[in-house]
Amino acid sequence: MRGIRFEYNAPPAVQNPNRLDVACFFGLARAREGVAPQSLRDWLEHSRWIRRFDEAGVLRDLPVPLHSWEEFAALFHTTRLDSHAEVSSEALAGNTVEVPADAALHVVVDGVQESVALPVGSTSWADLAAALNSELAAAEARLDERDGERFLVLRRLESQQPGAISVFSNPLLGFPIAAKDQNYSLLTYLAAAVRAFFREGGQKCYVVAMGAPEVLDADSATRLRSLSELLWGDRDLLGARDAAELGNAYLHDWAAPSAPQQDWHGPAHLHGLDEVTWVALPDIPDLVGELARPASPPPLPPANTVFVECTPEPNRPRERLITAPEPARCDRVAWRAWARLAAALRDYLPRVRSDLQLVLALPWPDADLRRDLPEVLQQEVLSALDHERLQLGFPWLKTRDAAGLPGAAEPADGALIGVLARGARAKGPYRSVGGERLSTLYDVAPRLPQSMDSLQGVMDRVSWFGRHPRGWQLYSDVTTKAHGALRHGAVRRLFILLVRAARNEGWARVFEPNGPATWRMVERNLSRLLGRIYGDNGLRGRTPADAFRVQCDRSVMTRQDIDAGRMIGVIQVQPAVPINEILIALSLNELGQVEAQEVAA
Repeated sequence: MRGIRFEYNAPPAVQNPNRLDVACFFGLARAREGVAPQSLRDWLEHSRWIRRFDEAGVLRDLPVPLHSWEEFAALFHTTRLDSHAEVSSEALAGNTVEVPADAALHVVVDGVQESVALPVGSTSWADLAAALNSELAAAEARLDERDGERFLVLRRLESQQPGAISVFSNPLLGFPIAAKDQNYSLLTYLAAAVRAFFREGGQKCYVVAMGAPEVLDADSATRLRSLSELLWGDRDLLGARDAAELGNAYLHDWAAPSAPQQDWHGPAHLHGLDEVTWVALPDIPDLVGELARPASPPPLPPANTVFVECTPEPNRPRERLITAPEPARCDRVAWRAWARLAAALRDYLPRVRSDLQLVLALPWPDADLRRDLPEVLQQEVLSALDHERLQLGFPWLKTRDAAGLPGAAEPADGALIGVLARGARAKGPYRSVGGERLSTLYDVAPRLPQSMDSLQGVMDRVSWFGRHPRGWQLYSDVTTKAHGALRHGAVRRLFILLVRAARNEGWARVFEPNGPATWRMVERNLSRLLGRIYGDNGLRGRTPADAFRVQCDRSVMTRQDIDAGRMIGVIQVQPAVPINEILIALSLNELGQVEAQEVAA
């Protein structure tokens, strides 16, 4: 041994155990194959997810920690296709076709030509489509039945990258002239939400990608199969084919805390993400809605008369969905179905932890619903979602990053969580973020016929974005709770902060005797936290004694509580917002788990 070598390792970053700025997004995105940095593999192994990753080979149904939009884009594809590129023949006559010798089909897919010889003689259309399928490499053939007629459809197989398909003129197969179709890329809603989160000030989030998104013009049944995959990891579990069936479908529960880790799918991953506060599912409004087909353009006025040689009318390519004026729209039936899903997710969160907050974007209303939006929200939606654990964002946001989305508008949940995370770090989670400006926001959609005064009752329970003389900003920072102190978003976050601090105290004292010394230590530590909040003007009162009080002694515990190893504390605080005092009861059991509830306000 010639000498001593010293290796210096960077000290681990000290995380604030009470931070309230970490989000978790559950959504649809196609993971990049074979992409997993060593640091991510180490995290998956530490979290006991490496086996699922190795079996699947991709980051599907796995929590992935992210610290930037660039990390997300490196691990997941950020786009999906607007439609299936396909060409359809004219209506086919009869059940069979007589194919002469040397007949062939010529197709060009993404610039590469394929020629397929047709079977000679009398052949059924079904057999002909099967013969084409066996020979085509980059396209597929099928027969469609529409309005009692039969059509031959050729579809481009590539389902991720944009491209084009063309078929040469072939009157025998129903193509009197050449036909062409192509598709384009759109940003996924999960990617839009993650980008908005980091753009507005978020610094860390988790993403759980449950599968690849469908193309934008997928039908309702396919969309709802993707919804089932998003929520439970099983495309066939939901069984609904449209919004009406979704409103009555059985909603399966998610894994309980006692379930083994391999049974965690979708939102059940929250059991293993202790630092998460905000939970979002940005794909849901798109999956429960129906695509608004663009209207056909009006005919052009006649130009100067010019006589030309008669030519057959060319097959016009169908209107590109990239120009669709709106995202997937929802009528009253779809909004009720969406509200039912939101209520199920909201009710699941306390089974995981009481310090989780669900943040959702309201779906895009159709034209009829916009006229009655305040009444529908108040009477049919918010009445079913009355709870402090849920925060809703609306309208949708037109930002510099939303150009790749339908209608050039992004749902409000990603940006709202980013604003909340930024406010939690900059001002403290116990301060309202109402009035926070969004520098990239230049408009909101859809346009509503109601005045701001008539929407005031809705803005009392929905976090609303709008224009102000100082710029575009978040008007209201509220939960959906109709009454009580926890209707205010800042008070709800103060409640979450106290619950999280008490939970951390419980974990630290779980092996200590349940006696006066432990009680005094808990009182002292929680009082210090509240003292710092008071010093930061997060509580109101002339003195700290007026602003808060912590009790953890025999006056709030019975002999039976003490014998059972249950420690109970009571916190009284005066939040800085102009409301009455709130009283929070915290119960610590023998396992170090904290139960909390608002006793009075």
